[in-house]
Amino acid sequence: MDKIKDSFEKAFSDWNIEFPDTNDNGFIADSGWLIQYCFGEINGEKYFDYYATHRMTNDEHIRIYEDGHTEDLPVYWSSYLTDIPEPEPIRSERLKKYGKEAYEEHNKSITDMLIRKGFTRFTINMAINAGFDK
Repeated sequence: MDKIKDSFEKAFSDWNIEFPDTNDNGFIADSGWLIQYCFGEINGEKYFDYYATHRMTNDEHIRIYEDGHTEDLPVYWSSYLTDIPEPEPIRSERLKKYGKEAYEEHNKSITDMLIRKGFTRFTINMAINAGFDK
């Protein structure tokens, strides 16, 4: 657990945010951050997941394994393409991949994933990206 703790604290060292002193899932609200976290295990290897959001930067969704290596996990898309001054079919393909429908589908999958992990606190930006404003 020491390598998980070290990796987490290094990521948030500029804000002096410390690793939680519990093995229970939870959240940290500090220095403008909302950091929701959970502990888990895959194939006998322990890990720590967190979703961190701050109004001044992009969201981060990270898994830290007990050996210290990290894995980036999916985050909300904060925007989508509305128009592209390119000829068809390039325009259609990009809008299909990065347009409003893809944005809504992707962000719904992120919301579902976060809720399954027990991450049920949402900042206003997260709520908008999740579509809760509709």
